Amino acid sequence: MNKQKIALLVDYENFNEDRYFPILKEELRAYGEIIIARAYSSVLDNSKLNNSNEDSKLNDKLKRHGLDPVFQLSYSKNKNAVDIRIAIEAVELLQRGYIDIICLATNDSDFTPLVKKLRENNKLVIGSGKDLVSQDYKDACDHFINVQKIFEAKEILNEKKTSEASKKRKAEKERRLKKLVNQINDIIDQNKDTDEYVDLSVIFNNLYSSNKEFSPKNYGAPSTKALPFFKDFLGNYFDILYNESNNNYKIKKKQ
Repeated sequence: MNKQKIALLVDYENFNEDRYFPILKEELRAYGEIIIARAYSSVLDNSKLNNSNEDSKLNDKLKRHGLDPVFQLSYSKNKNAVDIRIAIEAVELLQRGYIDIICLATNDSDFTPLVKKLRENNKLVIGSGKDLVSQDYKDACDHFINVQKIFEAKEILNEKKTSEASKKRKAEKERRLKKLVNQINDIIDQNKDTDEYVDLSVIFNNLYSSNKEFSPKNYGAPSTKALPFFKDFLGNYFDILYNESNNNYKIKKKQ
């Protein structure tokens, strides 16, 4: 089976934290093969970027993450030349029929019109960034990889501290999990059969279609598989039934 071909365009001036690149690469592997990976910047010295304390050498970092640097001169103080360069090259990729997916890694919501234009031209667009990205940008994409949520969910699972910061992170995770439970309850209410059950696939399809950044990994799950997520993370809220006649699983609210 042929893998879909991905072009990854990184707005390195605001997406450059070392810890997020492995997460992004891992998530993209579920979609296909990255054959273009570029990092765009108007500076050559990493110490001038946001995370100078993590790396002193930009070249070493880009090599480590398999990114080809694209340096863009700034011609005006009032315009972001890097954003314009990314937009130009993304549109040029529309002419390459072998590119199936374009991933824009950026925390800049100004790329929303570009995302819409790429989708109009039949490219699947995956956005990636942190929580601060606007909902309009997330909704414009076919899917959005929230690297911050995935990273923090993993950290909470491995965290053994009982500090106030740790307690706050765990409380926030519980709040998001309860919000998800309420969403699932609404889906069940709208789709349940006479015995109160709904097919697991129906629930997950609804979650993905209503929330472009939904992923079990946002809550600490090691994979995006539906059944383990319900068993290990939502088992206190829902009953799971194996439907032998249809060889599938059904979900209902716990009484």
